[in-house]
Amino acid sequence: MRNIMILALLFFSVNAHAVYNYKNYPWTQTGDKLVAYASVHKDKLLKNAKAIYPRYEQYVPYIREVAAKHKVPLEIAALAAIESGFNPSAKSPVGAVGMWQFMKPTARDYGLVINSGVDERLDWKKSTEAAVTYIKWLAETRFGNDYETAIMAYNFGIGNMSKAISRAKTPNAWVLINANLLPIETEEHLLKFLIYVQIFKYLDIHGVK
Repeated sequence: MRNIMILALLFFSVNAHAVYNYKNYPWTQTGDKLVAYASVHKDKLLKNAKAIYPRYEQYVPYIREVAAKHKVPLEIAALAAIESGFNPSAKSPVGAVGMWQFMKPTARDYGLVINSGVDERLDWKKSTEAAVTYIKWLAETRFGNDYETAIMAYNFGIGNMSKAISRAKTPNAWVLINANLLPIETEEHLLKFLIYVQIFKYLDIHGVK
């Protein structure tokens, strides 16, 4: 029953390109692909969210503080659930490191020091500052204020996303998805993010039981 209630949170429409400020960004909360994905994966995502919720409670207040400072939607914190499960020490086989899974070039572009003696990707506060700044730049400078496209570009890469946008002639996330211009992994990155946003809102209110 609780899973059904959480899934039900997805069933109301929001215009993802309405006027907004960082406190009320209109993340997509309905649509065939999102509801279909939630229907299949809700149990696994809810289980994962509950498992990492203690780390969520530990780290998200600071992430939201940094997001608010930069006027970035506060829900961006849910991206760290997908990237690392809020694990500051996470390392991937391809070389991504830290809570936000930065690769070396992007990390250095955003001021993180990486050398033989230090890797600031493992400093969760410094990497959070870098990640929020990077996502803001993606959304507001490169992708027409579409934070949903920025979430996908975080996975797909700026160059690849820019090519897809050139073909679609719009940075709109759902035009890109519905035109089949993105890999499934990239689409699912956004779908997972949007579902986690709703799950964490639910858990914030009702707790983990």
